[in-house]
Amino acid sequence: WSKENDLQDINTYQPHNSEIQYLRILLCGPTGSGKSSDLFIVTAKHFSFTVHNFQNPKSRTRDFLPFYIKQVMKGHVKDNRDYNENPGLSDKVHVLVSVISVSQAKTLIDLNNLTNIIFTLSFYVSGIPQMLLQTKIDEAFLEVKEDIKNVYKSSPLKEQMEKVSQSLGIPVNCSFPVKNYHSEIHTDDNTDTLILSTLRKMIDFGEDFVNSRTGKYWIF
Repeated sequence: WSKENDLQDINTYQPHNSEIQYLRILLCGPTGSGKSSDLFIVTAKHFSFTVHNFQNPKSRTRDFLPFYIKQVMKGHVKDNRDYNENPGLSDKVHVLVSVISVSQAKTLIDLNNLTNIIFTLSFYVSGIPQMLLQTKIDEAFLEVKEDIKNVYKSSPLKEQMEKVSQSLGIPVNCSFPVKNYHSEIHTDDNTDTLILSTLRKMIDFGEDFVNSRTGKYWIF
């Protein structure tokens, strides 16, 4: 249980596919699910982030805008939001990460909303690897709150993750638990370890995808 190996790999990571300069990872999920807080804190020195709002401001139910997500995933939306008419592999999304907190997953409305997003996206781009982050695990499971190292020992957490994975149609081996930062002043090595391990998996998934587009495979 250590963050050093993953941190070193992430710090030195460079895509092996010469067609791209960096991986594009799209995080989607309900407001308040913790999409940005952890990754911004732990990886701010090593990664850049572009935020896109997929919600319809005119909708009282805060419906998302599927046509806009489609354009982003296919690489038509540049970082400055200009339109890219002929996107290449480097412009497209390489990993789709769905994010939902444990408490939101227990709310049928939030779970159904995320299910609808994933279902809609599946029609747009096939073959893109999908991951699921279940966040704020310490808020729902006492044993994890007491010691984050219990994350893989908690039977209730395991059952919850399996249930949500099944509901969303994402395999359990592509589902990862994450503890969020809340009001902490300093980062915590154990919390970082879990986050960095998950980020490393995102990189692995992205590497496999971009290399499969050209038939090149590398050991990372």
